Amino acid sequence: MNSQSSFFFKNGFVIGSPDNANIYRFELDGTTTSDIPLAPLDQSIRYTTFHHSIGLGKTGLLVIANATINGQFRMESNLAEVESEYSGKIIAEWDFATILTQYMRNHGDDPSLFIYPGLIDWFHLNSAIYDPSDDSIIVSSREDFIIKVDYKTGNIIWIFGDPTKYWYTFPSLRAKSIALSGSGDYPIGQHSLSFTRDGLLLMFNNGMPSMYQSAGSPAGATLPYSIVAAYSIDGNSHTAHQVWQYDHGQYPPPDLCSSVFQSSDGSTLINYAVWPAAIKTYPRQITFATIVGLDSARQPSFEFQYLNGSFCTTSWAAQPLPFEALSFK
Repeated sequence: MNSQSSFFFKNGFVIGSPDNANIYRFELDGTTTSDIPLAPLDQSIRYTTFHHSIGLGKTGLLVIANATINGQFRMESNLAEVESEYSGKIIAEWDFATILTQYMRNHGDDPSLFIYPGLIDWFHLNSAIYDPSDDSIIVSSREDFIIKVDYKTGNIIWIFGDPTKYWYTFPSLRAKSIALSGSGDYPIGQHSLSFTRDGLLLMFNNGMPSMYQSAGSPAGATLPYSIVAAYSIDGNSHTAHQVWQYDHGQYPPPDLCSSVFQSSDGSTLINYAVWPAAIKTYPRQITFATIVGLDSARQPSFEFQYLNGSFCTTSWAAQPLPFEALSFK
């Protein structure tokens, strides 16, 4: 199946269907389980299709899926935690259109100027992780920011993103913003949230401005090249510090998709999903997917390229797998 949503888990792939709200497993011997439909907590919600990523949640798996709520389509702004890929039972749900609407309205802003459920891809949820340090969820909205909310209540804890984007013009959202101290770059069009082994917030900072905001609203800055960046964030002072970054020789230019994950030994795996073609014999529309491995000192250990037919269709993310954790039969 041509699915963007997959996660290697317990010696097999957990896959979310791009055609419906069914989840299933694909084992290394080629066998699959039956499709298991997502079972919502809130009966007004109907999940429609999976997109982007699947990852570990508080006790189950975090899944990102489009949805309809009371018949209204919600584009790429809903997150759920499923008990297991074998049950499909949802144990927690977050609708970021509703979360932000209620918060902005309660704090004096008009949410209809920022939130467009069902009309455009105003949020573009592409990554989510659970933070056990304070029982919260951290979500990447490529169009706007990174947002941290309380796991149980959905209350906004902080927002971290480019202050030249449209979201920053709203006082209620600005009041929750994290300020970057010292040198470094704000997250801009980011993907692939995770934690480093020493607890830093790690991401692939694509550097692409917003694409689907309302006409005339600021799309934000553009970085000269994509970077991998790790941040320490102080929620009490609402400040962040970019502890380190990696730019692979300041190449490639800003792109889409891509990922970064750090292993327990401190090595880092980077996936550049869209690498501009460098060989003149190929048509310009042909690109490469490039996988880069860094050692614990963040020095390149290997670089591997293979042809990518178009956009992010060949490589979306790369997950490091410790062979010692696999069990073979």
